[in-house]
Amino acid sequence: MGKFTKIAWADSTSNPWWGCEMISPGCIHCYARTLAKRTGTDCWGHGAPRLSMGDSYWAESLAWNEQAAAGAVGKDGKHWIVFAGDMCDIFDDAGLPSERERLWNLIRQTPHLTWVLLSKRPENFVKHLPADWGDGYANVWLGVTCDDQEHGYPRVDVLRNTPAKIRFLSCEPLLEDISDVNLEGIDWLIVGGESGASSRTFDLAWARALKVRCAETDTAFFFKQLGSEPTESGQPFSIPNPQPNGKRDVHGKAVVNFPEDLRTQEWPDSDRHSPLPRTPSLLSVFQTPTNQPSDSAPFDKATNPFSNPGPRRADAQNRIESFPEYAPGLSSAELLPVLQWV
Repeated sequence: MGKFTKIAWADSTSNPWWGCEMISPGCIHCYARTLAKRTGTDCWGHGAPRLSMGDSYWAESLAWNEQAAAGAVGKDGKHWIVFAGDMCDIFDDAGLPSERERLWNLIRQTPHLTWVLLSKRPENFVKHLPADWGDGYANVWLGVTCDDQEHGYPRVDVLRNTPAKIRFLSCEPLLEDISDVNLEGIDWLIVGGESGASSRTFDLAWARALKVRCAETDTAFFFKQLGSEPTESGQPFSIPNPQPNGKRDVHGKAVVNFPEDLRTQEWPDSDRHSPLPRTPSLLSVFQTPTNQPSDSAPFDKATNPFSNPGPRRADAQNRIESFPEYAPGLSSAELLPVLQWV
């Protein structure tokens, strides 16, 4: 679980358990499997036991809900988005049934949080969605991974026929052209290239084609990252600029490195933020675990940024001015909420 996450489209993460297994090509370089291995946790692969969480872990989301009820919002300026299952698949048959039920209960208890559920196993929706799902919980966005045609398109068809307040696609890592995917009934599409060692190439033309399709179907489009091996017109696409923290942008996440026509990060059911995310999304650029107060919450628009200035605020101001591409046209007043967290 993380109260803060570097995932560009989410604010927090939570997992009913750790563990999963590979079922399609998109899983080959799974970051969650790598992280579990680094921590010495044997919870990955067929037959591996899943790792459950303790009571204190589950209680964290209840605290977030209280803060959200008091007006705290996240990167989209409207919701506090919790990605449930970044270290598992909620609809995995090998998951823990008791913990899945506990998750549904938690979601019911936290109406001020927006829960995002992403799966590569939508065929299990009918088995594992709660009995009172109905037309979908008001605070749940339901999505599937669509990283190629063979495995992704059938998942999209199942999702389209499953009731949900918001239906979305995660086209990451995008492995091929899927520009003819049927977006009927799809509210949101996230796209990005693969990052890390041995990454597969990501043709930016694939993302551009999806952006056009989203415009045609009024689907919110979110370009998440270039990945480590982006290409354009058959040639490697350069990622020249460092991240705002000065480190190399090895995963292609810094918006300043995106082609101008792909600097679009929209959320569904929110004010659309295009071509660049506005103030709340800038938090994802300047927040890091080392400079966040332990008791801080996602951006609260009612908070006075000068009420408790952080020791690194002047440095952050310098970094903002050094990277004007992150905030074109934003006034000083709009930038100030970013500074309270640094």
